[in-house]
Amino acid sequence: MALSESQVEAEVEHVVDGREALEYLRRQGGRFLLARRPDLILLDLNMPRMDGREFLAELRGDQALCSIPVVVLSTSAVDRDVLAARRLGAAGYVVKTADVGVFIEEIRRLGEYWSRVAFLAHNGKRTEWRADRRGGRWWGDEEMSESTQQISILVIEDDAGDFGLIQANIRRAGLRRLGGGEPLRWASTLVDGVRTATAAKPDVVLLDLSLPDSTGIATVQMMRSVVPDVPIIVLTGADDHQLAAAALEAGAQDYLVKGQFEHDALGRAIRHAVVRQKLESRLRLFEAALNSAANGIVITDVHATVVWANPAFTRMTGISLAEAVGNKPSEMLNTGQQDAEFYHRMWETILDGRVWSGEVVNRRKDGSLYDEALTISPVTDINGRIQHFVAIKQDISERKATEERVQHLAHHDQLTDLPNRALLSDRLSQALAQVRRDRATLALMFLDLDQFKPVNDTLGHDVGDLLLKEVALRLKACVPRETDTVARLGGDEFVILLAQIERAMDAVLVAGKVLAALKRPFLIGPHALDISVSIGIAVYPQHGEDVGQLLKNADTAMYYAKKAGRNCYRFFRAVTEAAGA
Repeated sequence: MALSESQVEAEVEHVVDGREALEYLRRQGGRFLLARRPDLILLDLNMPRMDGREFLAELRGDQALCSIPVVVLSTSAVDRDVLAARRLGAAGYVVKTADVGVFIEEIRRLGEYWSRVAFLAHNGKRTEWRADRRGGRWWGDEEMSESTQQISILVIEDDAGDFGLIQANIRRAGLRRLGGGEPLRWASTLVDGVRTATAAKPDVVLLDLSLPDSTGIATVQMMRSVVPDVPIIVLTGADDHQLAAAALEAGAQDYLVKGQFEHDALGRAIRHAVVRQKLESRLRLFEAALNSAANGIVITDVHATVVWANPAFTRMTGISLAEAVGNKPSEMLNTGQQDAEFYHRMWETILDGRVWSGEVVNRRKDGSLYDEALTISPVTDINGRIQHFVAIKQDISERKATEERVQHLAHHDQLTDLPNRALLSDRLSQALAQVRRDRATLALMFLDLDQFKPVNDTLGHDVGDLLLKEVALRLKACVPRETDTVARLGGDEFVILLAQIERAMDAVLVAGKVLAALKRPFLIGPHALDISVSIGIAVYPQHGEDVGQLLKNADTAMYYAKKAGRNCYRFFRAVTEAAGA
């Protein structure tokens, strides 16, 4: 009668005791197969044959029926009876009063509330039930289409009625796998929730902010510290925007008010929380990978202003993230060694949406320079518009230094560090090309030490090597111009390239300096060594026009200087004339 008077729209079935109710619910034929199963059971505790307490215990032990919410109707307002009903799994408790009007109003509010629950549970449509024996339970069309993905949900809620409501919403939200076990675990206190979450980490935590042992934001903070990577959805009876904001700031992912769920709000919140958590986990993984990368990584906006940089960038440049953000790399690192054309080509490439790679010389915070391999990649939005640039930076100073050392060793004499035959040939080729263009002249001087072999034979190769080093230093002092070259071909043979002279007599002046420099005694340890040098000179273009010819003719001229008594120089032309005479 109360339901009728309350004008709640509902289909009502009436049974007289608990046993008849169970028979009705478990019936394998008749109305239950063709109609929807009950969305709510209103239960009197005092009934014949099987009372309400026995019925609740039996119902909660039946896997097929345990999710149907039950609201107890009783004349007892004793706390002990209310708690007993909640422990047995009742979703609510209404006290029958002598005032019929008050009782009808309670039933009306109850009916409206559970009508919303039923609407949410059925996703706004009527569930058609059909028989299908699977593990002794009945399966509905909505359950047949549930996701095969099962998640674990920990509900920390001290109110058994609210837990029943949560259970019904989750069950109807499609968060349970066919044939799978119940995804929910229930804890009525924060301590129990912490213990449960620690024993087996859930995928989602539904958390009440008013628990017997914890209230307010501290509850969220505690759970966040226990399961920092598990999404927390706060469920509370308080519609408080400030509390909601504080909960989200404390680490909750969502905030829902009990009894005010919109259509599938809880199921949607859980799904979103799981998806968001997976995305955040991936972002944390990506961030950890970027922070662990050995190469410097810098992200800028489309105007080349830094928005993020990893620790490797700081190690490479000495510039912290705080110092880098808001500034442009060109302002912090530029050395001026790359010209405007270089940067024009780089910007032209990346603004065209293409990847640019190259090498630059940059400046650290302390002013020191370093070589950097740089790759810049544009990052576009779904419409293809460039939003950011990602720069990968590698300090290649050591590699460049190694390459330079290798190149130096390949082109220099290991003992004296003078250019070797290969480098001499290269420089002579370049000098010949230059004097041809300028219609100028150059000279090549071939030197061979006099009396060097007796030093090696009597004092040993160690003393001979030290002598050769001293000879190299004196020769370089005689030829101070950077355009000229002093080279060692091997043994006691040296070559001097005078890259550009005005007349042949310029070579005579240098030859005189060399003869005088090498005539002075060499002090090698306890030894005072006296040697001299014979010099042959070939001049371009009179004595040859290519590398091979000039070297050969200078060598020939040196041979005649030896024959002339050593410690002198001879030009190639004078040699040929003397040979003709």
